[in-house]
Amino acid sequence: MYINLMEQSVLLNYDSEISETKKRIIESATTLIWQSSYDAVGINEICKKASVTKGAFYHYFKSKADLFYEASLCYLEGIKADLEKQNQGAVSIEDKVDSLINLVIDRQIEAGKKGDCQVGGCPFFTAAAHNGVKDQKIIQSGRNITEFAIGYVKALLDEAKKEGFVAAQADSAQTARMIYHYIQGLLMYGRIYDDLEIVRRDLKSGVFSLMGFQNT
Repeated sequence: MYINLMEQSVLLNYDSEISETKKRIIESATTLIWQSSYDAVGINEICKKASVTKGAFYHYFKSKADLFYEASLCYLEGIKADLEKQNQGAVSIEDKVDSLINLVIDRQIEAGKKGDCQVGGCPFFTAAAHNGVKDQKIIQSGRNITEFAIGYVKALLDEAKKEGFVAAQADSAQTARMIYHYIQGLLMYGRIYDDLEIVRRDLKSGVFSLMGFQNT
């Protein structure tokens, strides 16, 4: 399974050992940041949504940036788990690419249920892009997700090469980066118009075109 090729040592194991309070804080922060932005969401707002005191917040996190970093790791673990599930029924390389595309759409639907927008993009990528170099934890949050996603797509491309769907001379690493850039750009475009159908319309054709599939 591709997902196992891309495991990263920086990730934490989020399981039943985490307290329900900490989970609630992480989930509340992620939802609020997805609906708005990292800079616009304050600790008071996070505590209110999670129904916890500031003391409880600082028991688990030193700062909002620390919370954000841990939330990004939790989010990435969720992506891994979802990809594992999506790929269980995948047989061909096209099926596996479809699984990735479906996950992108599903994540936007999930975000829409928690807020009032159809397209939220990726809160961690967006925050890192807006943050510049002000806070390395925010930057690292975006980099972790970016590097995982690019590595995952590269593994798909390498497999497609072996099966003859993609030209053998294609640069998998560069193509993977271009596909990731395309997906993030398309999500931002869809967010501007608050229209998930824009993303649905162009996502699959754009990804397959950039991958250079020869037999689809």
